Amino acid sequence: MPVDSLGGAPFSRLDLLDHTKYFFSTVVIGTRGCLNKCTYCTIRDLYGFKFLKRPVEEVIEEIRYQTSRPNIGWLDRKLVEFWDDNPAYDLDWFKELLEKMIPLKKWWLSQICLNVAEDEEAVKLMRASGCKGVFIGLESVSENTLKDRTKRK
Repeated sequence: MPVDSLGGAPFSRLDLLDHTKYFFSTVVIGTRGCLNKCTYCTIRDLYGFKFLKRPVEEVIEEIRYQTSRPNIGWLDRKLVEFWDDNPAYDLDWFKELLEKMIPLKKWWLSQICLNVAEDEEAVKLMRASGCKGVFIGLESVSENTLKDRTKRK
């Protein structure tokens, strides 16, 4: 059955992890997939050519839940890693999430496309919401190579 939304997805069962074997273990998924057409990427092979989002309120609810689990350390209470492919693909959704994360006073990390840096409001919200780092892929510094690889700016 095709999946067209991440709304209503159950929370990850992070309580099943042996937390002593991980540096930190609080992970959340807010989005899945990407609509860029990069020829080298496997995301389309995994999820099809679609971008799915959870309702922002569900993501916030899971962050609150996961960071308040019993028997977890300080870092698991403070730091959230998003296992999203590119949560900033939909900038309106991303900005709404960031605004609602500010009162949580958490730190976060995520994989993200570098073009988010072109949106000053998004960058300011990233900082205000506790962004401590992003994982980016630099396919090339050459515009021609990016065009050849069908990378959308």
